[in-house]
Amino acid sequence: MNFSVFRDVKNEIKWAYQRVFRGWDDRVIWSIDYHLAANIPLWLEELKKDQSCPTSISPEGVDISSFAEEDWDTRKEEWTRIIDKMIDGFRAAEDIINKTLPSWDIFYDEYEKRYGCWDMKDHEKDQKLMEELGTWDGIKKEEEALMLRFDAGMDLFKKYFFNLWT
Repeated sequence: MNFSVFRDVKNEIKWAYQRVFRGWDDRVIWSIDYHLAANIPLWLEELKKDQSCPTSISPEGVDISSFAEEDWDTRKEEWTRIIDKMIDGFRAAEDIINKTLPSWDIFYDEYEKRYGCWDMKDHEKDQKLMEELGTWDGIKKEEEALMLRFDAGMDLFKKYFFNLWT
């Protein structure tokens, strides 16, 4: 008898129960950073579909706080741009967490060719291969670029945190 299938079904039922009664399941705390990076963009996409936006947004330093129709269009356009930057920041975080970078792909492909499945515990082998391939510098540069996008999105997320409602 295959007990792993039973265990998988049991866990899925447990997690569904947790989501119903507390709004989240245990897997969230296994990697809160991943959970937020994966879900906040989905929530922001839904928010973007709504027809509301903050009453005072300052595109290019100009305060638009009137309720005139022409100002509304400008405000809504700017709010959509702001939400898109927040989404981009969280997507960048997701790429960092998941290691979905071109240099990581080169490393993983070569590692798999040489050694088979990646052994997360063999750091010495990883380091030697990264040095040989020259991927470590690429990874650092790619992660720095993603961190700039993440920081820009988080700055906006923090600035407009209390405006994330409909």
